[in-house]
Amino acid sequence: QFSPPLDYRAVWEPGAGFLEVENCILANLKLAENNGAEIREGERAVSWKSDANGVEVVTDKETYSASRLVIAAGPWSTQILKDLELPLVVKRVPQLWFSAPAALSEKGGAPCYAFALPEGFYYGVPAREGFGIKLASHVPGEGVTDPYQLRRELLPEDLAAVERIRRDFLPGVGKIPERHAICMYTLTPDENFILDLHPRFSNVSFVAGLSGHGFKFAPVLGEALADLALKGETSLPVKFLKRR
Repeated sequence: QFSPPLDYRAVWEPGAGFLEVENCILANLKLAENNGAEIREGERAVSWKSDANGVEVVTDKETYSASRLVIAAGPWSTQILKDLELPLVVKRVPQLWFSAPAALSEKGGAPCYAFALPEGFYYGVPAREGFGIKLASHVPGEGVTDPYQLRRELLPEDLAAVERIRRDFLPGVGKIPERHAICMYTLTPDENFILDLHPRFSNVSFVAGLSGHGFKFAPVLGEALADLALKGETSLPVKFLKRR
């Protein structure tokens, strides 16, 4: 299905695959609700505080009080956890979907793929029903100062970044993307996560800087965060992710 240069070497991982992100999130929400959680959607976190009486979270709609708090704010960590001065940089990252021949579809047997090139790392998933083939660069783009002001439109440089891969490595793929999405990477200097207790509040745990590869670890990160918030420690091997 692919046409890389003949002198390239390939690695095949038969156990590899991809996650259906939306379905994963819905499944986790359903499990949470089944265990007594109350899901609040469409609320913007404004501030939080902790004292001897517990924690308080203020959103644009309500104020919540609790004994423990877990913060997983993604690119908003630079605002929600501003007091910690974490070494985080938020970057804009486009993802593109193109029309593709049957050979590059999931039904046609195409796998997930990635190309490690001198200029960057490119990856994608096969075309699926309702979606073309996904093509994206793992190289972060422009910086994002305010996540609420993220530029979500498709820019000429977004196409230019993947043009060589589309043209030379993916035969038969369309020139113009059928759809696009803009995500954000919240990067740490070493691109490993930061997961820890707040240094001043033992009832507050947080995770930040998932650096573009954190989603697949969400269940175990959630377990570790709950352990830290409730017990102050966890048996999971996450000590290397502490503030550093």
